[in-house]
Amino acid sequence: MSRARRSAIAAIVVLAVLGLFWPSKRTHLEANTFGTVPGGQRALFELLTDLGLPVSRSYLPPAVLPPQDVVWWIEPTDACTRVVADRGADETADAADDEGAEGGPEGEAVAPAPPADPPAPPDPPASPLWDPAPWLEAGGTGLVFLPTEPYWSLASALDPTLVGTDCTRLGPFLLPERDAPEDDAETDAPDTGEAGAGAEEPEGADGDRGLDPFERWWSGEPDADDDLPVQVVEGDLVGEPRRLQGPRLRRFLGDGGLRVRARVDGAPFVLEKRVGAGRLVVVADGRFLTNAWLDRADAAPLALDLVRAFGVPAFDERSHGLRREQRALVYLAGSPALPVFGGLVALGLLALWRGSALPRRAVAEADPGAPELERFVDSLATLYARSRDHAQVARRYRELSVARLRRRLGLPPETPARAVVERLRGEGRVAPADLSLLEAEDAPVRGAAELRGLARRLDALVKEACR
Repeated sequence: MSRARRSAIAAIVVLAVLGLFWPSKRTHLEANTFGTVPGGQRALFELLTDLGLPVSRSYLPPAVLPPQDVVWWIEPTDACTRVVADRGADETADAADDEGAEGGPEGEAVAPAPPADPPAPPDPPASPLWDPAPWLEAGGTGLVFLPTEPYWSLASALDPTLVGTDCTRLGPFLLPERDAPEDDAETDAPDTGEAGAGAEEPEGADGDRGLDPFERWWSGEPDADDDLPVQVVEGDLVGEPRRLQGPRLRRFLGDGGLRVRARVDGAPFVLEKRVGAGRLVVVADGRFLTNAWLDRADAAPLALDLVRAFGVPAFDERSHGLRREQRALVYLAGSPALPVFGGLVALGLLALWRGSALPRRAVAEADPGAPELERFVDSLATLYARSRDHAQVARRYRELSVARLRRRLGLPPETPARAVVERLRGEGRVAPADLSLLEAEDAPVRGAAELRGLARRLDALVKEACR
């Protein structure tokens, strides 16, 4: 590995370690008390702060909340449990229709049997992630503002028997059902047949039924006050009726045995339940607390009524995925994942030590290029230098010299040595005594010194003939 590559890897590791210690910046594009988007509650938090109230934010789970605290959970996603769709009634009705369509043994119509009572759907299990019962029994006060739309998850998308996470059970507490969201209620309304074929589709309170929940949350609903319905909140929670101008709020279909503290247009809206020394307050819809609607009509006074009745709140942000500690490594040090992370670090150090303990492997890379002629010549020269047959080496060197002359004179390869000598003798470039060296093939050579002398004379002859 090159030095530049090692430096780049080291720089990445250093930056990653610094990122673990560096606190991340909170975003303002979320639906929480930091968010300045229409679906956030930053305006509510700043309103209470400007009034001099000691509001705060909470990042603790319900099990470790301090007693006597007042905590607001605004649209928590981990408190509501999944609702299993009840398909028993539909299957029973389909079976009854099939039996009624068949005739008797003589073709007489048989009266359909009365449908059997559908089996009661099982109670949804309590959420293991959100259980404030011990804290409430110790004297805490919790206000939960239920989400308007059902919370959809991957599990509900993969399982067709799940219809989302609407709040029929809030942690370990059962709640009465709520009416359907505004768009669903309009869609499911029966067709009376009064509208003609060319009649326009009625618009909802938001003026645009084509908006999905995310678009409504992001855009903050329409700004025209004339198109918004007015809803009246009454009850012992408010000193005087509060008028809310905005989208139609969801309401409870009954009180479920809980105390009704406020109603919207006569339907239960705020329910209260005593739990030991504390109390749980559930609001059917919390859209009036968002940045988009807090400045409309009496939404802000209604929020202050809740503060006056139950105390100055600490807004829970843990259910929105936020934690007080924004540095990843510091948060990891106090989390249950610390033993796993420590084991991975120990495993990495062990692998590093084990790899360093072994001797470094050195592999000589083979040259994949073409073979070099110089190496061949050197190896052949070494072979000849070690030979003891000087006469045979002298004979081969004469043949090499004749081949060089034959190539220089442009003669065919099969031209005999005598013809080459006659050609050179006719040109007169080389002395006759030197040319005799090419013909004396059987001349004896005694020792390496005579062989080197013969080779020098042959090289001089070739050089003189090739000038």
